[in-house]
Amino acid sequence: MITAVRFWNEKRDCVSFNLLLHFLQKPWYTVYEMRTVQFRPFVYDAMNRQVPVAIDPMTPQDAALTDREPLWQTSWTSEYLADENYEKYAARVGDELIALAAYEILPTALVVHKLSTVFDDGQLHAGKTTICTAQWERIGNKTEDSSAYYTKADDGTVKIESVDQDELKKQLETDSTAQIDVSGLEAEKVTLPVSAVNDVLDLEAKALSIKMADAAIMLDKTAMQSVVETADGNDIQLHVSTGDALSSDQTEIIGDIEQGMALDVSLTANGTEIHSFNGKVTVSVPFTWTQQGVLQAWYLADDGTKEPVEVAYRDGNAVLTLKHFSTYAIVVKANDPDSGIVSMGENKVTVQKQADAVYYAAAFCAEDGRFLAYAASEAAEDEETVTLKWANADWSKAAKVKVFFLDADRKPVAEAVTALIKGKSQKN
Repeated sequence: MITAVRFWNEKRDCVSFNLLLHFLQKPWYTVYEMRTVQFRPFVYDAMNRQVPVAIDPMTPQDAALTDREPLWQTSWTSEYLADENYEKYAARVGDELIALAAYEILPTALVVHKLSTVFDDGQLHAGKTTICTAQWERIGNKTEDSSAYYTKADDGTVKIESVDQDELKKQLETDSTAQIDVSGLEAEKVTLPVSAVNDVLDLEAKALSIKMADAAIMLDKTAMQSVVETADGNDIQLHVSTGDALSSDQTEIIGDIEQGMALDVSLTANGTEIHSFNGKVTVSVPFTWTQQGVLQAWYLADDGTKEPVEVAYRDGNAVLTLKHFSTYAIVVKANDPDSGIVSMGENKVTVQKQADAVYYAAAFCAEDGRFLAYAASEAAEDEETVTLKWANADWSKAAKVKVFFLDADRKPVAEAVTALIKGKSQKN
């Protein structure tokens, strides 16, 4: 497939040259875009042979040549052509300068402000200043929050074609996080060009949040930069799968649970999975907490081990701080022996004894952080555990318990344990 762009002198005589676009293979294309394109410009010599043309950014030395003999019609050192908004390029055959062009990229147009050429007779054949305008429309539809333009593939994947920086600027007037909301499009997969992430970085946003059908994933500035670098110019595809029950192998790794679900978060670029990143990435997914116990989140490694990850519970969502793009488990356990909490019961918590601790204390807090109740007890010498009880605590409002391990002088001897909890009387 070959497309030619032909430039004529103003008298339309036989002197002309072609810049031909050669496609090395059949282009991949849709109604929205075309890829796999290579640009190979050339001119014809007197023997009608193709001579390759090199096109590079114009240098000050190139501009100075237009003021020397033979003079060009337009001086490219002029104030008009010095406009910093113009992109300026030079075309050469070998070491010989044959053409200069100045253009400007606008939001919906490409404007060629000046095109000058010289031919074999050493004379300039470009006439008046050439003003050419190519107009186009943005690809795709706008998201509901007007933050981006998108297209949707037959398999349901949503592709962000570009972001609307003006809309994101409005968001950043009241928040430090830029958000792209495609939650209404029911997509588990979202594809982003690296240019879209770079546009967000250019706005100096501290984070980028992408709201999907059943998840919201947020990357801080460092994570965005890390992902862009790893993607190496390729489109980035996010895939978040939620709601699946834990497999028997996953349950065996975690132990007995009252409730749980698996969460898969993947990021790929050019078909290659990206697992590691710098910075901070969080994912928020709906989790209907129905059972009494402690809320936990675990990273499930490929070698069959587990690692705890930070988890919060807000407005019916579990919010995880990711260690990798990989598989996770969100579970409710009747006890949390990994952290020292042996069991939870209505208005009481039982913890394992800690070395050097003689005094134990626990505080109940509501979801909004309000203090609800406090309990304390000394450890019995012949017991392996200590039970802390609240006589009048309203368990139904409790969302978090924090246990302190203290010596005889009430000084900490071990790191306090915090657990997200739900009691029997707490409503959904």
